[in-house]
Amino acid sequence: MWLDACIGSWQNDIGPVKAFLDSGGNRSRRLLDGEALSLNQRIPGGFSAGLDLLNIALQNDSQDVLRLFLPPEALSHAPPPPLDMRHLWLEACRACMHTDASPVSSFLQAGGSPTRRLLASEAAELSRSLPNSFQEGETLANLALKWDNHVVLACVLDSVDAQQRPAGGEEEEKREQERTAGGKEGEER
Repeated sequence: MWLDACIGSWQNDIGPVKAFLDSGGNRSRRLLDGEALSLNQRIPGGFSAGLDLLNIALQNDSQDVLRLFLPPEALSHAPPPPLDMRHLWLEACRACMHTDASPVSSFLQAGGSPTRRLLASEAAELSRSLPNSFQEGETLANLALKWDNHVVLACVLDSVDAQQRPAGGEEEEKREQERTAGGKEGEER
């Protein structure tokens, strides 16, 4: 049951973790060398001696499992987040497969980063419906290129460009173009 809970913590599957904890399992238990070796045969490179369920979940951003470790009062009194950025992010990633860029725009307009990269847990969640379609570390631009989605790619690049442009940059850009155009006219004369 302990090793299944470790795998559940790794894969963001609360079932085995909850079963372990509900049966009186020690939430502070740490992996022994032999246990880590056994788990690494099932999931290569994922485990090391000394890790507990919480740290395994933290390494993999296993949000559902992490919620199990929060005290109930922390969940009941916490104000709801204004926007579920994770949901917007995942929808934007899915949208890269289609020509509708509105989920990407919604994510970016809500303050999402156009250079955000998929976490392993997010890639796994997205790949449940389409196996191996999403990989850890991919950005919206990577996904748009992967599916040849020029609409989404333009949206992402515009957002990156807008972030890099300093305030008042449009006016400066116009002045620079006028100066350049004026210099060329003078050379032609």
